[in-house]
Amino acid sequence: MLDRLLEPSQLKRVLNFLENEGYLFNIIGKDEIMSEFGIRRLPGRPGSNDKDNSSVGGRPSAYKITEMFDKIRKLMAKPEAQELLKKRLLSTSLTYKFGRFILEAFVLCARIGCAVAENLISMAAPPDRLPNLSEVRPIIQDIASLDDDQLKTLVNQRPSCLDQKDLLAFQRPL
Repeated sequence: MLDRLLEPSQLKRVLNFLENEGYLFNIIGKDEIMSEFGIRRLPGRPGSNDKDNSSVGGRPSAYKITEMFDKIRKLMAKPEAQELLKKRLLSTSLTYKFGRFILEAFVLCARIGCAVAENLISMAAPPDRLPNLSEVRPIIQDIASLDDDQLKTLVNQRPSCLDQKDLLAFQRPL
């Protein structure tokens, strides 16, 4: 099994992308970080429990969300905005394509191994809708035994397991 799911170089690329898109801004330098986050240093020598052992080297930097992203986040917390976004997304083919992508990813994980597909389910499913993995295991094993043509048929049909109320419901636009 993989020791780590995300390498530091991959994380840096994601953070740079989010910074370039205007969602985050990078704060470089220990003093700038402390002033931005309102942390004050007390004068004197730090105690033994004050030492930070989490430093892995390199220049100190931190990321903070931008005001624009914070406004969007607060707006999307409102039920009216969530409902409007849900209606707009369901009227496009984006949700269908995304749902199909998720299904294809699950099928590929099932072909790799039962444990990989179970990990995907554990990570992707909302906690309140997490299925019992012992009940899902036979389905995963059945999917893993299908040939390529049967897998294409499975992915192309609308899965009945998704609820129509789900934001990611597989609906083709009218």
